[in-house]
Amino acid sequence: MRKIIQNLFPLIILFALELFLNEIYFFMVVILFSVYSVLIKPENKKEKNFYILGLFLGLFIEVGLGFIHRQQYWSASTLWGVPLWLPFLWALGFVYIRRIGNLVVGK
Repeated sequence: MRKIIQNLFPLIILFALELFLNEIYFFMVVILFSVYSVLIKPENKKEKNFYILGLFLGLFIEVGLGFIHRQQYWSASTLWGVPLWLPFLWALGFVYIRRIGNLVVGK
């Protein structure tokens, strides 16, 4: 349980920072978290691939499907109708969901 909380802590910090930082500063924080989580301290060597998959799927879902039908409106959008940081947060979500899932099932 302790390792699960340790893995959730960076995501909780990110969501808290999103409330206080403007879009560009928050984008820089997300990139720093990404570099640390995926390049400096990965759990395994293939997390980079999972991060890239999450980045492309997040970009496709938020931007591509947004052209078809927009469910939400972002007032500060810089990337074709969505905030610049959003696809990168999707990618981090992919990595952390896998990490926490492995902890839950005991791998």
